Amino acid sequence: PGPIPADAYAKGLQAAWKDYEIDFKDNPNYTVAPNFEKILRQTIDLCRNAGIDVFLLRMPEDRDFQAFYPAQANAAIESCLRKVQDDYKVRLIDARSWYLERDNFLDGHHLNATGAEIFTRRFADELSKTGQAPAPR
Repeated sequence: PGPIPADAYAKGLQAAWKDYEIDFKDNPNYTVAPNFEKILRQTIDLCRNAGIDVFLLRMPEDRDFQAFYPAQANAAIESCLRKVQDDYKVRLIDARSWYLERDNFLDGHHLNATGAEIFTRRFADELSKTGQAPAPR
């Protein structure tokens, strides 16, 4: 818990870039893998067949991490999610741009304990607005 020191965040962000560099660097023809959309659709079908309400969620990302995405990647991801939303009439909770201080991330896209608590409180609030909040146990 607690803020991530700037140097630890920078190291984490650099490691994240190494993980994603192959996907984004010099890749003007970025597309969402067809298998991803197929599996997402199968998962929604499986949930619906079991009577489970479904929504889509984009997790928070710091602006530093978002800067890794080339425009084509953003467009492809948005298009894929929009198609699935339209086809299935599911809601998207887009937490990608919810503002969280940089020191709430380990590496730009993984939250630390403090960031996770902040995210969870807002996420619960968003769910309660839609009537899709989980029932208390």
